[in-house]
Amino acid sequence: MRLMILMLALLTGPAQAATSPFNGTWLTDIASIKQPPDIAMLTFERGIFGRGREKLDFAVRADGHVHAVPADEYVDAVAVRLLSPRHLRETDLLKGKVVYVITFSVSADGRAMTEQVTDYSKPDAKPIATIVKRKRIARPTPGASWLSGRWLSTEVATTRSHLTDHLRLVGNRFSRSGPGGSGFDAVIGGPPVPVRGDAPSTRTAVTMPNAHNIIERLYADKKLAMTITMTLQPDGKSIKTVAKRQSDGSVFAWTLRRQ
Repeated sequence: MRLMILMLALLTGPAQAATSPFNGTWLTDIASIKQPPDIAMLTFERGIFGRGREKLDFAVRADGHVHAVPADEYVDAVAVRLLSPRHLRETDLLKGKVVYVITFSVSADGRAMTEQVTDYSKPDAKPIATIVKRKRIARPTPGASWLSGRWLSTEVATTRSHLTDHLRLVGNRFSRSGPGGSGFDAVIGGPPVPVRGDAPSTRTAVTMPNAHNIIERLYADKKLAMTITMTLQPDGKSIKTVAKRQSDGSVFAWTLRRQ
């Protein structure tokens, strides 16, 4: 009997010791998100719709037909249709497959807009819905359309599954599994690995400087694009996350809460 107890102790002891406090299901706390202002620039003039940030990413005729746009690894064609005087639908495609559908709805006074986004880009291709509410920045240009202008995000709502991540650290392997089968499986200190559900050139590498911090370095086209630092809090119930975008130094922060 004593031998049996010793064998059980040897089997269960290391497994318990190897269990990381990072392991588990974590939910992004939307209220905790801190980021630079999210401003969308939209134009709709003479039947031509355009969208971008600091400058237009594309401009196509809103005739419901598919038009090629400057390609990246996320979208290479767009179809736009005017649904009503204040409603417009944009369908984004990649290699002939629908990846996003966005419907813009502007209020009667032209000051507020609701942006409904349906994401089909995840590995399982199941739709993920997000609603973004925006307000117009400054007054519209005289003679401009109801949609044209710069719009600031004021509120975001999405599904619980869209905000959920499953983290697992076993030995020197760390994995993240997110909505729709997105995620990765990497060796701590190892080479960058592909990210499921992201662009083909996207890679991530993971390091762990101590027991409470995991750092992800996200690469696009072999260039460092973003550094994400996750810090486990003393109570083990939350993870403070800070991401820094390399292109402009922008910093994003949010909290993951254990479920």
